[in-house]
Amino acid sequence: MVLSIARDVTERQRQEEELRQSRELYRSVVENSTDLIGLVSADGTILYASPSHRATLGFESEQLVGSNIFDEVHPEDAVNAATVIANVRAGTGPVPYSTRVRHANGRWVTIEGVATPVRNEDGELEMFLSTTRDVTERMKAEEKRLEAERNLLREKAYSEQLIRSANAMIVGLDRDGRIEVFNAEAERISGYGRGELDGAGWFETLVPRERYPDVWELFEAWAAGGGMPDAVEHPILTKSGKERMISWRNSEIVVDGERRGMLSFGIDMTEQRQLEGQLRQSQKMEAVGR
Repeated sequence: MVLSIARDVTERQRQEEELRQSRELYRSVVENSTDLIGLVSADGTILYASPSHRATLGFESEQLVGSNIFDEVHPEDAVNAATVIANVRAGTGPVPYSTRVRHANGRWVTIEGVATPVRNEDGELEMFLSTTRDVTERMKAEEKRLEAERNLLREKAYSEQLIRSANAMIVGLDRDGRIEVFNAEAERISGYGRGELDGAGWFETLVPRERYPDVWELFEAWAAGGGMPDAVEHPILTKSGKERMISWRNSEIVVDGERRGMLSFGIDMTEQRQLEGQLRQSQKMEAVGR
């Protein structure tokens, strides 16, 4: 007599095949990823390094396995790396980090990514999964951008200091003649404080139409798209009601081919013109006397 015992293993084989396919898929994703994927033990020993390490760091995977990450991290970033590992041990989720690691040719590469803890059934940390990418060029570009911004701010501060301390009136107008720049010398001569004139019309306030129609003709021609003379002399009416004769040098402000306004430098010629008038009067009286 033959006793035969059979068991249906179809489901188990199906599960094993699905697991095998899943592992193959995972291996394919890891080995073909451009990101740096690694497994690191709790003490920092590298257990696995994806093939992408060769393209990014110049090391074959076998060269990195068995070494300690602290041997590859920049000395100045060692404390940060230790903090990341401590956070991975204490936490349950991914820990973001950024550090510099050594390239095979000796240079330093900045990488950025996350470290995810892998724990056993008892909740003990067995290893962590590191997924990073090379951000060296991005960091260099960002540093250049920040340096350009810092230089721009320094230049702006320097320009503003020059404008504030200049011993000439400096007045900036937008296309409608509203005041955008008004330095300390302009305040002193006109009698108006900077805050009093923010957004005010220069011509309406200091060169009223009914008193200086010729100047208004120049302004209206410029506002309509015409040119403003590079050099012009005309009076302004100060806050106290006194008149001051100002000699102006004008420059149009053009950005990307579009006229945005005008920047003018003015010298107070009032006393000089008065002396010239007195001299002419004296010469006339002398001529009459002769």
